[in-house]
Amino acid sequence: MRNAITFVGVLCLILCGALPAPAARSEELNFQMDLGWKIANQAEKRGYVIIEWVREGDDIRDWKELFTYQNFGLHGKRTPEDFLNDLKALREKECPGATEWNVIEHDENSILYEWRAKPCLSWPDQHEVARIIFGKHNLFLLRYTAKVKELAPDTRTHWIKTFHDATVESGAKSGHR
Repeated sequence: MRNAITFVGVLCLILCGALPAPAARSEELNFQMDLGWKIANQAEKRGYVIIEWVREGDDIRDWKELFTYQNFGLHGKRTPEDFLNDLKALREKECPGATEWNVIEHDENSILYEWRAKPCLSWPDQHEVARIIFGKHNLFLLRYTAKVKELAPDTRTHWIKTFHDATVESGAKSGHR
């Protein structure tokens, strides 16, 4: 899965490539996190921010569940669907036929989706729920990934609601409540 994180990060840096304007720094994503998570990795470079959480007892190299927050700064004239289609194309190129995609809900500023991947490139079975959110100045990506063939229904429902409830706010502090 570390490779999957890398592929999303690299793709987004290529697609988004611009540094955020000063106004972009005041636009933040607010979302609710459960207890029992710890930050396992974080980095910021040229306007791109990634923070990865794992469950207590796991680490970034050996995890069962991974929660990822990404902020790509400016997103240009692209749409959430464009961004998702680029993710799909890259994944298909790397692992043809290994990933099943499902859009759960979408509007003009966001798309909530999931994917299930069969083992490929030494990755195990994985199921991810994610949401791409376009603010006025930023492109945010929230992702919950588990190394399972299929998420338990209550886990899937929980993450869909968590991501659905995330909001973009101007002038707020980013992070979780």
